[in-house]
Amino acid sequence: MTSKREKEIRKLLSNGDAMQRLPSPKGVALEIMRVAQLEDTTVDDIAELIEKDPALSARLIKMANSPVAGFSRQVTSAREATTLLGFSNVRSLALAASLIEDRASCGGLDQDSLWAESLGRAVLMRRLAPKLRIVPRDEGFTYGLLSLIGRLALATVFPDLYEQVIQSADPADRQAVGEAEARVLQVQTNELSALMLLDWGMPKLFAALLADESDESGVALLKMLELASRLAECMVRDPNPREVDGTIRLATELGVASDELEELFDEAALEWQQSGSEFDVTTRTVEPFSKLLSAAGA
Repeated sequence: MTSKREKEIRKLLSNGDAMQRLPSPKGVALEIMRVAQLEDTTVDDIAELIEKDPALSARLIKMANSPVAGFSRQVTSAREATTLLGFSNVRSLALAASLIEDRASCGGLDQDSLWAESLGRAVLMRRLAPKLRIVPRDEGFTYGLLSLIGRLALATVFPDLYEQVIQSADPADRQAVGEAEARVLQVQTNELSALMLLDWGMPKLFAALLADESDESGVALLKMLELASRLAECMVRDPNPREVDGTIRLATELGVASDELEELFDEAALEWQQSGSEFDVTTRTVEPFSKLLSAAGA
Protein backbone atom coordinates (compact mmCIF):
# COMPACT_ATOMS: atom_id res chain seq x y z
CA MET A 1 0.00 0.00 0.00
CA THR A 2 1.43 3.37 -0.94
CA SER A 3 1.83 5.76 1.98
CA LYS A 4 -0.41 8.25 0.18
CA ARG A 5 -3.26 5.77 -0.19
CA GLU A 6 -2.80 4.54 3.37
CA LYS A 7 -3.10 8.11 4.63
CA GLU A 8 -6.28 8.60 2.57
CA ILE A 9 -7.89 5.51 4.09
CA ARG A 10 -6.87 6.43 7.63
CA LYS A 11 -8.26 9.93 7.12
CA LEU A 12 -11.53 8.41 5.91
CA LEU A 13 -11.70 6.29 9.05
CA SER A 14 -10.77 9.19 11.34
CA ASN A 15 -14.25 10.70 11.14
CA GLY A 16 -16.12 10.33 14.42
CA ASP A 17 -15.49 7.06 16.24
CA ALA A 18 -14.93 4.96 13.10
CA MET A 19 -11.55 3.60 14.22
CA GLN A 20 -13.03 2.51 17.54
CA ARG A 21 -15.80 0.60 15.76
CA LEU A 22 -13.50 -1.44 13.54
CA PRO A 23 -13.74 -5.19 14.24
CA SER A 24 -10.86 -6.24 16.47
CA PRO A 25 -9.67 -9.31 18.36
CA LYS A 26 -10.75 -9.48 21.97
CA GLY A 27 -9.65 -11.20 25.16
CA VAL A 28 -7.03 -13.91 24.74
CA ALA A 29 -6.94 -13.41 20.97
CA LEU A 30 -5.98 -9.76 21.47
CA GLU A 31 -3.24 -10.74 23.90
CA ILE A 32 -1.93 -13.34 21.45
CA MET A 33 -1.75 -10.69 18.71
CA ARG A 34 0.18 -8.38 21.07
CA VAL A 35 2.62 -11.01 22.30
CA ALA A 36 3.14 -12.35 18.78
CA GLN A 37 4.79 -9.06 17.80
CA LEU A 38 7.49 -9.39 20.48
CA GLU A 39 10.83 -10.67 19.21
CA ASP A 40 11.40 -13.22 21.99
CA THR A 41 7.93 -14.83 21.95
CA THR A 42 7.94 -18.64 21.97
CA VAL A 43 5.33 -21.29 21.25
CA ASP A 44 5.15 -21.93 25.01
CA ASP A 45 4.24 -18.28 25.59
CA ILE A 46 1.35 -18.60 23.14
CA ALA A 47 0.26 -21.92 24.64
CA GLU A 48 0.07 -20.38 28.12
CA LEU A 49 -2.27 -17.69 26.83
CA ILE A 50 -4.48 -20.19 24.99
CA GLU A 51 -4.81 -22.33 28.12
CA LYS A 52 -6.52 -19.34 29.79
CA ASP A 53 -9.40 -19.63 27.30
CA PRO A 54 -11.13 -23.04 27.60
CA ALA A 55 -13.26 -22.47 24.49
CA LEU A 56 -10.26 -21.57 22.33
CA SER A 57 -8.25 -24.46 23.80
CA ALA A 58 -11.01 -26.91 22.94
CA ARG A 59 -11.31 -25.52 19.42
CA LEU A 60 -7.59 -25.85 18.73
CA ILE A 61 -7.50 -29.40 20.11
CA LYS A 62 -10.44 -30.28 17.86
CA MET A 63 -8.68 -28.78 14.85
CA ALA A 64 -5.47 -30.65 15.61
CA ASN A 65 -7.42 -33.94 15.84
CA SER A 66 -9.44 -33.39 12.66
CA PRO A 67 -8.63 -35.65 9.68
CA VAL A 68 -7.58 -32.67 7.56
CA ALA A 69 -4.80 -31.78 10.02
CA GLY A 70 -3.19 -35.13 9.22
CA PHE A 71 -1.44 -35.73 12.56
CA SER A 72 -0.79 -39.37 13.38
CA ARG A 73 -1.40 -39.17 17.14
CA GLN A 74 -4.27 -38.01 19.31
CA VAL A 75 -3.80 -34.46 20.62
CA THR A 76 -4.99 -33.98 24.20
CA SER A 77 -3.76 -30.53 25.28
CA ALA A 78 -3.75 -26.95 24.03
CA ARG A 79 0.03 -26.86 24.39
CA GLU A 80 0.46 -29.90 22.15
CA ALA A 81 -2.03 -28.50 19.64
CA THR A 82 -0.14 -25.21 19.56
CA THR A 83 3.16 -27.00 18.95
CA LEU A 84 1.77 -29.15 16.15
CA LEU A 85 -0.31 -26.48 14.42
CA GLY A 86 2.50 -23.95 14.58
CA PHE A 87 2.84 -20.41 15.87
CA SER A 88 1.56 -18.66 12.73
CA ASN A 89 -1.45 -20.96 12.34
CA VAL A 90 -2.51 -20.61 15.96
CA ARG A 91 -2.25 -16.83 15.90
CA SER A 92 -4.43 -16.65 12.79
CA LEU A 93 -6.96 -19.18 14.08
CA ALA A 94 -7.29 -17.33 17.39
CA LEU A 95 -7.87 -14.07 15.52
CA ALA A 96 -10.48 -15.61 13.23
CA ALA A 97 -12.24 -17.35 16.12
CA SER A 98 -12.52 -14.08 18.04
CA LEU A 99 -13.95 -12.21 15.05
CA ILE A 100 -16.36 -15.01 14.12
CA GLU A 101 -17.78 -15.12 17.64
CA ASP A 102 -18.58 -11.40 17.57
CA ARG A 103 -21.31 -11.28 14.91
CA ALA A 104 -23.20 -8.09 15.61
CA SER A 105 -25.60 -6.96 12.88
CA CYS A 106 -23.90 -4.58 10.46
CA GLY A 107 -25.01 -2.92 7.27
CA GLY A 108 -27.22 -5.77 6.12
CA LEU A 109 -24.12 -7.93 5.59
CA ASP A 110 -24.76 -11.67 5.83
CA GLN A 111 -21.92 -12.60 8.18
CA ASP A 112 -22.73 -16.31 8.09
CA SER A 113 -22.16 -16.30 4.33
CA LEU A 114 -19.07 -14.11 4.67
CA TRP A 115 -17.37 -16.51 7.08
CA ALA A 116 -18.53 -19.57 5.14
CA GLU A 117 -16.94 -18.09 2.02
CA SER A 118 -13.81 -17.11 3.97
CA LEU A 119 -13.41 -20.67 5.26
CA GLY A 120 -13.95 -21.97 1.72
CA ARG A 121 -11.23 -19.65 0.44
CA ALA A 122 -8.92 -20.87 3.22
CA VAL A 123 -9.22 -24.60 2.52
CA LEU A 124 -8.94 -24.00 -1.24
CA MET A 125 -5.83 -21.82 -0.86
CA ARG A 126 -4.23 -24.54 1.25
CA ARG A 127 -5.00 -27.18 -1.39
CA LEU A 128 -3.90 -25.00 -4.29
CA ALA A 129 -0.58 -24.15 -2.62
CA PRO A 130 1.36 -27.36 -3.48
CA LYS A 131 0.19 -27.16 -7.09
CA LEU A 132 0.85 -23.47 -7.73
CA ARG A 133 3.89 -23.02 -5.44
CA ILE A 134 3.12 -19.35 -4.86
CA VAL A 135 2.70 -19.47 -1.09
CA PRO A 136 3.21 -22.15 1.63
CA ARG A 137 0.12 -24.19 2.53
CA ASP A 138 -0.43 -22.77 6.03
CA GLU A 139 0.12 -19.18 4.93
CA GLY A 140 -2.32 -19.76 2.08
CA PHE A 141 -4.95 -20.95 4.56
CA THR A 142 -4.47 -17.85 6.71
CA TYR A 143 -4.54 -15.56 3.69
CA GLY A 144 -7.84 -17.01 2.51
CA LEU A 145 -9.45 -17.08 5.95
CA LEU A 146 -8.79 -13.40 6.68
CA SER A 147 -9.03 -11.93 3.17
CA LEU A 148 -12.60 -10.62 3.67
CA ILE A 149 -12.07 -8.90 7.02
CA GLY A 150 -12.14 -5.52 5.25
CA ARG A 151 -15.71 -6.15 4.07
CA LEU A 152 -16.79 -6.91 7.63
CA ALA A 153 -15.06 -3.71 8.76
CA LEU A 154 -16.76 -1.54 6.13
CA ALA A 155 -20.18 -2.92 7.03
CA THR A 156 -19.50 -2.42 10.75
CA VAL A 157 -18.13 1.12 10.56
CA PHE A 158 -20.48 2.41 7.85
CA PRO A 159 -23.66 0.29 8.22
CA ASP A 160 -25.99 2.72 6.46
CA LEU A 161 -23.64 3.25 3.53
CA TYR A 162 -22.96 -0.46 3.26
CA GLU A 163 -26.68 -1.04 2.93
CA GLN A 164 -26.41 1.06 -0.24
CA VAL A 165 -23.58 -1.14 -1.50
CA ILE A 166 -25.64 -4.28 -0.95
CA GLN A 167 -28.69 -2.78 -2.61
CA SER A 168 -26.74 -1.63 -5.67
CA ALA A 169 -24.64 -4.73 -6.34
CA ASP A 170 -25.25 -8.47 -6.50
CA PRO A 171 -23.29 -9.95 -3.52
CA ALA A 172 -22.24 -12.83 -5.78
CA ASP A 173 -20.60 -10.43 -8.25
CA ARG A 174 -17.33 -9.44 -6.58
CA GLN A 175 -16.38 -6.96 -9.27
CA ALA A 176 -19.72 -5.18 -8.92
CA VAL A 177 -19.40 -5.16 -5.12
CA GLY A 178 -15.88 -3.71 -5.34
CA GLU A 179 -17.03 -0.99 -7.71
CA ALA A 180 -19.96 -0.16 -5.41
CA GLU A 181 -17.65 0.01 -2.37
CA ALA A 182 -15.33 2.41 -4.21
CA ARG A 183 -18.25 4.55 -5.36
CA VAL A 184 -20.15 4.71 -2.08
CA LEU A 185 -17.33 4.43 0.48
CA GLN A 186 -14.16 5.47 -1.39
CA VAL A 187 -12.40 2.34 -0.11
CA GLN A 188 -12.60 -1.35 -1.07
CA THR A 189 -12.51 -4.60 0.88
CA ASN A 190 -8.97 -5.56 -0.16
CA GLU A 191 -7.50 -2.21 0.81
CA LEU A 192 -8.98 -2.19 4.29
CA SER A 193 -8.21 -5.90 4.83
CA ALA A 194 -4.54 -5.22 4.11
CA LEU A 195 -4.40 -2.16 6.35
CA MET A 196 -6.06 -3.87 9.32
CA LEU A 197 -4.04 -7.07 9.13
CA LEU A 198 -0.73 -5.30 8.74
CA ASP A 199 -1.66 -3.10 11.73
CA TRP A 200 -2.27 -6.27 13.73
CA GLY A 201 1.24 -7.49 12.95
CA MET A 202 0.20 -10.16 10.48
CA PRO A 203 2.74 -11.21 7.80
CA LYS A 204 3.49 -8.69 5.05
CA LEU A 205 2.04 -11.31 2.74
CA PHE A 206 -1.25 -9.45 3.18
CA ALA A 207 0.16 -6.40 1.41
CA ALA A 208 -0.37 -8.42 -1.80
CA LEU A 209 -4.06 -7.56 -1.46
CA LEU A 210 -2.95 -4.24 -2.90
CA ALA A 211 -0.45 -5.53 -5.46
CA ASP A 212 0.02 -3.51 -8.62
CA GLU A 213 1.04 -4.89 -12.01
CA SER A 214 4.75 -4.29 -11.30
CA ASP A 215 4.68 -6.72 -8.35
CA GLU A 216 4.78 -10.10 -10.11
CA SER A 217 4.68 -12.21 -6.95
CA GLY A 218 1.81 -10.15 -5.55
CA VAL A 219 -0.17 -10.42 -8.79
CA ALA A 220 0.38 -14.20 -8.85
CA LEU A 221 -0.90 -14.48 -5.29
CA LEU A 222 -3.96 -12.39 -6.13
CA LYS A 223 -4.74 -14.67 -9.09
CA MET A 224 -4.47 -17.66 -6.78
CA LEU A 225 -6.87 -15.97 -4.34
CA GLU A 226 -9.20 -15.13 -7.23
CA LEU A 227 -9.41 -18.81 -8.21
CA ALA A 228 -9.97 -19.85 -4.58
CA SER A 229 -12.64 -17.15 -4.26
CA ARG A 230 -14.50 -18.31 -7.37
CA LEU A 231 -14.44 -21.91 -6.18
CA ALA A 232 -15.50 -20.92 -2.65
CA GLU A 233 -18.51 -19.13 -4.10
CA CYS A 234 -19.49 -22.41 -5.78
CA MET A 235 -19.54 -23.96 -2.30
CA VAL A 236 -21.56 -21.20 -0.64
CA ARG A 237 -24.16 -20.68 -3.39
CA ASP A 238 -25.27 -22.28 -6.63
CA PRO A 239 -23.15 -20.78 -9.42
CA ASN A 240 -24.43 -19.77 -12.81
CA PRO A 241 -22.85 -21.27 -15.95
CA ARG A 242 -20.97 -18.07 -16.78
CA GLU A 243 -19.22 -18.15 -13.39
CA VAL A 244 -18.18 -21.79 -13.86
CA ASP A 245 -16.81 -21.06 -17.33
CA GLY A 246 -14.77 -18.15 -16.00
CA THR A 247 -13.42 -20.30 -13.16
CA ILE A 248 -12.27 -23.00 -15.57
CA ARG A 249 -10.52 -20.43 -17.77
CA LEU A 250 -8.71 -18.94 -14.76
CA ALA A 251 -7.65 -22.39 -13.52
CA THR A 252 -6.26 -23.23 -16.97
CA GLU A 253 -4.35 -19.94 -17.02
CA LEU A 254 -2.77 -20.89 -13.69
CA GLY A 255 -1.85 -24.37 -14.93
CA VAL A 256 -4.59 -26.38 -13.18
CA ALA A 257 -6.07 -28.92 -15.59
CA SER A 258 -9.80 -29.67 -15.62
CA ASP A 259 -9.44 -33.12 -14.02
CA GLU A 260 -7.15 -31.69 -11.32
CA LEU A 261 -9.64 -28.91 -10.65
CA GLU A 262 -12.50 -31.40 -10.20
CA GLU A 263 -10.54 -33.48 -7.70
CA LEU A 264 -9.24 -30.44 -5.83
CA PHE A 265 -12.71 -28.88 -5.55
CA ASP A 266 -14.42 -32.07 -4.35
CA GLU A 267 -11.77 -32.70 -1.69
CA ALA A 268 -11.83 -29.08 -0.56
CA ALA A 269 -15.63 -29.08 -0.36
CA LEU A 270 -15.53 -32.08 1.96
CA GLU A 271 -12.86 -30.42 4.11
CA TRP A 272 -14.96 -27.23 4.18
CA GLN A 273 -17.95 -29.17 5.52
CA GLN A 274 -15.82 -30.95 8.13
CA SER A 275 -14.18 -27.70 9.23
CA GLY A 276 -17.46 -25.80 9.59
CA SER A 277 -18.20 -27.04 13.08
CA GLU A 278 -14.65 -26.26 14.21
CA PHE A 279 -15.13 -22.61 13.28
CA ASP A 280 -18.84 -22.37 14.17
CA VAL A 281 -19.54 -21.66 10.50
CA THR A 282 -22.61 -23.00 8.70
CA THR A 283 -21.78 -25.00 5.58
CA ARG A 284 -23.88 -27.09 3.22
CA THR A 285 -23.69 -30.20 1.04
CA VAL A 286 -21.93 -29.35 -2.21
CA GLU A 287 -22.51 -31.01 -5.57
CA PRO A 288 -19.46 -32.66 -7.18
CA PHE A 289 -17.67 -30.31 -9.54
CA SER A 290 -18.47 -32.61 -12.45
CA LYS A 291 -22.16 -31.81 -11.94
CA LEU A 292 -21.41 -28.09 -11.93
CA LEU A 293 -19.55 -28.57 -15.20
CA SER A 294 -22.48 -30.47 -16.70
CA ALA A 295 -24.94 -27.79 -15.61
CA ALA A 296 -22.69 -25.18 -17.19
CA GLY A 297 -22.50 -27.16 -20.41
CA ALA A 298 -18.73 -27.45 -20.11
